[in-house]
Amino acid sequence: MITLGKRGDLHARRLALAELRSQDVVHQLFAEVAPRFAERQATSRPARRARQPPRRNAANRMLLLGAILLAIFVLPSPWGIVAILAGGLIDIAESLVLLKWSRRRRAVTGVEALIGKTAVVSSPTQARVAGEIWEVRSDRVLVPGDEVVVHGVEGLTLLVD
Repeated sequence: MITLGKRGDLHARRLALAELRSQDVVHQLFAEVAPRFAERQATSRPARRARQPPRRNAANRMLLLGAILLAIFVLPSPWGIVAILAGGLIDIAESLVLLKWSRRRRAVTGVEALIGKTAVVSSPTQARVAGEIWEVRSDRVLVPGDEVVVHGVEGLTLLVD
């Protein structure tokens, strides 16, 4: 927004108005805030805003109400209620499936992903795991060329068997 204010042209003002939706705030941005930052250069890309799902508005509610009324009054007697119940069950099933999908197991990243991997010892205190050399610690003497399994992590040191 400050970058738009620093530009100061009509197009920038319209873009800011589309985002902020208040003429008073846009005027304050262009008249008071932007001149304070006129000499500063932008140091990085502007942060992206996360997309938000569309809001349920009155049109969606009216459409749902119209569909329910059509199902009740237009379809023959038992089928209107059956259609409404089937639609409700489909909606509940879809919600449950999406809820279960959203709670799936998270991907393991970072050092925790190395646990269980096989490492090749390159020196008594180092081993190569997934193409990288790590400091290792073991209860036994490590001989270069041996294969060991990572069973834990302490800071930047891998614990191996």
